Amino acid sequence: MQWNLRGFYARLPYLQHAIDELKPDILALQETFLTPDRTPTISTYHCPLTRKDRVPGHGGGVILFVRQTIPSKHIQLNTTLEATAIQVFIRQCHLTICTLYLPPTHDNSNLISDLTALVGQLPRPFLLTLDANAHHPSWGSDREDNRGMLLADWLTDSNLALLNTDEPTYLSSTGVYTHIDLTISTPDIAPYFTWQPHSDSFESDHFPISIYTAPTTSATPPTRWKLKTADWPAFKQSIILPEIFSTPTQACADVTTVIIESAVTNIGLTKPHATKQLTSSWWTEECTQARKEKNRALNHYKCHRGDLTLWIEYKKARAKFRYSILTTKKNSWSQYLSSINSSTGSAEVWRKVRSLSHSCSRPAIVLKAGDTTISDPRQVANTLCQHFANRSDGSSTDVIFTDHKTAQEATPMAFLPDDHCWYNNPLTLQELQWALRTSTSKSPGPDTIPYSILQQIPADQQLQLLAFFNHIFSTGFPDQWREGLIVPILKPGKPATNVSSYRPIALTNCLSKLLEKMLNQRLQAFLEENVYYDPCQSGFRSSHSTLDALTRLETAAKECINEGRYCIAVFLDIERAFDTVWHRGILNKLGSLGLRGNLALIIQGFLQDRVIRVRLPSATSDQHPLYSGVPQGSVFSPTLFTIIINDLFAGMPDGIAHSLYADDGALWCCHEDLAEATNLMQSALNQIITWTHSWGLQVSTAKTYAMIFTRRRPNNMTPLLLDTTTISYVPKVRFLGVLFDGHLTWGPHISALRARCQKDLRLLQIIAAHRWGADYLSLKRLYLALIRPKLDYGSQLFDTAAPTTLLVLDRIQYAAIRTMLGALRCTPTNRLEAETGIMPLVHRRKLLLTKYAARCLSVPLHPVRKQIINHNTIYRHLPAGTRKCLPSTARVSTELQTLQLDPNTIPTIPMSHKYHHISLPIDISLAGKAKEELPAQSWQQLFQELINNFYPQHILIYCDGSQKEGNTGCGVWSSSFTLKARLPSDFTVYSSELYAIYISLSFLVKQPGSYLILSDSLSSLHAIRQPHATKHYLVSRILSIVTTLPRGKFTLAWVPSHMGIYGNERADEVAKSALQLQTITAAPLSYSDLCRVLSAHYRKRWLTAWQTQRVELLRIKPTPIDSTPQQLPRPQQVCITRIRLQTCLLTHGHYFSGDPRPICNTCSCALTLDHLLLHCTAQSIHRHPLQNECTSLGVPFTLVSLLHPTFPANL
Repeated sequence: MQWNLRGFYARLPYLQHAIDELKPDILALQETFLTPDRTPTISTYHCPLTRKDRVPGHGGGVILFVRQTIPSKHIQLNTTLEATAIQVFIRQCHLTICTLYLPPTHDNSNLISDLTALVGQLPRPFLLTLDANAHHPSWGSDREDNRGMLLADWLTDSNLALLNTDEPTYLSSTGVYTHIDLTISTPDIAPYFTWQPHSDSFESDHFPISIYTAPTTSATPPTRWKLKTADWPAFKQSIILPEIFSTPTQACADVTTVIIESAVTNIGLTKPHATKQLTSSWWTEECTQARKEKNRALNHYKCHRGDLTLWIEYKKARAKFRYSILTTKKNSWSQYLSSINSSTGSAEVWRKVRSLSHSCSRPAIVLKAGDTTISDPRQVANTLCQHFANRSDGSSTDVIFTDHKTAQEATPMAFLPDDHCWYNNPLTLQELQWALRTSTSKSPGPDTIPYSILQQIPADQQLQLLAFFNHIFSTGFPDQWREGLIVPILKPGKPATNVSSYRPIALTNCLSKLLEKMLNQRLQAFLEENVYYDPCQSGFRSSHSTLDALTRLETAAKECINEGRYCIAVFLDIERAFDTVWHRGILNKLGSLGLRGNLALIIQGFLQDRVIRVRLPSATSDQHPLYSGVPQGSVFSPTLFTIIINDLFAGMPDGIAHSLYADDGALWCCHEDLAEATNLMQSALNQIITWTHSWGLQVSTAKTYAMIFTRRRPNNMTPLLLDTTTISYVPKVRFLGVLFDGHLTWGPHISALRARCQKDLRLLQIIAAHRWGADYLSLKRLYLALIRPKLDYGSQLFDTAAPTTLLVLDRIQYAAIRTMLGALRCTPTNRLEAETGIMPLVHRRKLLLTKYAARCLSVPLHPVRKQIINHNTIYRHLPAGTRKCLPSTARVSTELQTLQLDPNTIPTIPMSHKYHHISLPIDISLAGKAKEELPAQSWQQLFQELINNFYPQHILIYCDGSQKEGNTGCGVWSSSFTLKARLPSDFTVYSSELYAIYISLSFLVKQPGSYLILSDSLSSLHAIRQPHATKHYLVSRILSIVTTLPRGKFTLAWVPSHMGIYGNERADEVAKSALQLQTITAAPLSYSDLCRVLSAHYRKRWLTAWQTQRVELLRIKPTPIDSTPQQLPRPQQVCITRIRLQTCLLTHGHYFSGDPRPICNTCSCALTLDHLLLHCTAQSIHRHPLQNECTSLGVPFTLVSLLHPTFPANL
């Protein structure tokens, strides 16, 4: 679409509607009136691929927009004309589009030479769209001017074709039609295009021109399931999975076919047409009617050109149409933002946020191979697929490794069968239901079946699905699951035309991923039981994170800086890590651990004969085989990768410390002598090169850096070599998302963090319009989800930064709170945080530090655990003033000492327990109904039927927990014994329920008979059922008890509370009596309970700091809790909040305008809130409701009473 729109932003609503009506693939716009500081965006189009603004000066300007699904590239022009150009792939050829604006004032003396030079730079074939401001009969004008004659002759001499017909393209303000917009092309493509001005000018003085041809290679997305309108009851009733299975491949085909056929019938597929996304979604029927009236008036005028009365009628109709557009768009924007409120689901909130952020679909990919441009989607897909396949072709430039690999693979790998190992036992329904429940990905693999369909399979058919998985587990990996659909994702900051800039993310079948998920849990448990992992490996392991590596490095570096020593660190990057994993190497390592049987064979089958295809929006590549690597996106892949890389740092020289998070590794060495430290580091690097000769992974020399942490000035730094390549020393380096500098000032990191948060702050400000923006709760939710996690990450480390540096982060939080409250910039910052209940960052950083320490201390072999315990001994007696500059592991000892918490008392959980599925039978069949649905008598009857039918020979044991007035206890009741214990007051009811189950099992473990343990805590039973999903040490201890017992000795069951069930009532009485015991059982707190205690402690610290405020302020806001009115519309909420903060425009506006302090016009005194609300005679009538409310509340009519959080905000 070619259009002179006379101002991009002025005509944006009309442009959006024109796009919806005409659906152009390319927009060639003139007279955009843009300035370089503004970046216009249109949904589903590339953020302006190319533009040229008139600088200096006003007006003019050209711009080109291209659909994101169309491959395109910018054409660099060397011209003084207002022109810009792109090249697109359309109809199997490259087409150049150039748009040009020639203002009436342009000097015609050099026009032809400038045009000739411009056209000479355009690759052929091309389309040239221009507002020529020229008249000539050749394109329909009734007159000719000098520029028109020059252009007409130039077209003839240049052998160019003019696409114009005789239809006018411009309507002047006086009602005169002219022909001044031209479309020129090379002759070879002119027959393929149709040129047609629109009958509506869309409120410009130029008419949009459609230049169209036959359908192009626009993207046709694959069909999708209609999940929102699915008939799930019919689907559940119709699906019947096979009961008999043959070969793995055929069994997989049969199951897949049944699921797809049932889904097609009861869910349905979308039609395979291009997605229609309206640009003017705000358009209403009122706009349509106003536009019809305007067009009717224009058509009437066309039939009677020159009639002044009809021209005036047209201008009136046009004015009404413009007014309807403005009001409709404003109202739509208001409603859109206001729809983000506390009741809006998180998925919908994020959809709106992405929409406001202009997060659109992936653009079409254009590649360059030398001087050749590849833009055909099919060729692009095949080029990418070939590139990804080449990276995983199994070859290596390492001759030593190649010889080693050849020798190893000469002997086939054979795993011995073993049906006795626990990890080879048939999969259980519990494991399948867990895998279904915790799977959230929405992208299906080649079979098109997403998790959302598999999660709807009914309970009886889940048993058949489980039988199918066990058949695969015992017979082999099906061929269908070896294929991965690759979605190429552009790496941040990489050139989009380079084939190596894309990361291959594999979409594999969800059925395959379900099986992998269940088996991966078993594999992880096996590895942890065998203590396989390097303790410093933090990647893809429960209770580990990137903070482990960051904390250990920061501790070493900070100690060296404090002590005047050197810490030399090398940051390693594994080249093409996931793509070059040696399959035989993984199998060798698993074999050496003693893995055998079905689990080993299924992993071997998973790795063999894998193939990939690259899928783009409009094309899919041919299939290519892979001979190495693990697919990024598969469940098995992270675990298999950590297996191969786990011993990368094995056998390091003494004095070398290391960390490993997946493929991001770091080495460091601390020493008084820099030369000695360098020699040690070089020995370590040589050891790593030796390791690569055995296992095939290569360290990227270009992405490996060295850095020295010290307060000295290092001299004569000896070069470090990685094989034969010198490693670069850098003054700062980003490691696992944190920017380290040599002195650990954290200035560079905080500056980069501030820049990242600024974009989110701007988005928050857009959503938070004071008159119609999203409500306070939604804005607070967005802040806590978008911005604060960025401020939190690594904050435990940079808490030692200078106060002025940390103030930068405080200001980000202040700005966000001002935005969500609608507060003025002059509002005191401590009031902002107190009004919202958002903890100041200075306290939050310490809270996060202690929470992180608690998590590390709960893992027996965690490398940070040892450092915390050691530092607790070394640094606990230092003066408080010296602790600021200590490393994080030393600073946390101060915090733990303040909390009177001994690190050695925090209970640990074996890592293997974090992956096991418990074998204890758990019956929650009674929980299928809500307690309120049935009377107590019915519950008693159902419970008795359960016991009589299923547990007639079991001894019934009832467990319960209780909490009242700060005391916590638990009780166990049976007809033959009772147990009870008073627990620490910080225990939650949930923990007391678990403790009751734990002491009952401990007491009965050596007693003969079968026992039914009954608890009314459904959450406790769920936690025991899924021990890997909880960090509670009591669940781990329960697991330790039951794994040593024969199955059937203990069964757990849920019983409804307070329904007159005799045993449950007796257990409740026992638990309540435990509250009166004098002796408190020395049971340690769980991680979740401890975190709750820590949060309360630091909130109390904040409260103590808040108590130092002025007495008047404390009377209004006694505690820093969230007291913002939440049920009011946004305008009223902003108004009330400003009044409560005592900073509103009426009383504080002079700070911004520079005017004198305001004076009350009625009373001739200073205009303050106190005067307005309590004393001003002009407000006497409005004051009566406030006085009456104070009387009814029994409080004095004072400013403190009116501004107190308890005073009704609606008044």
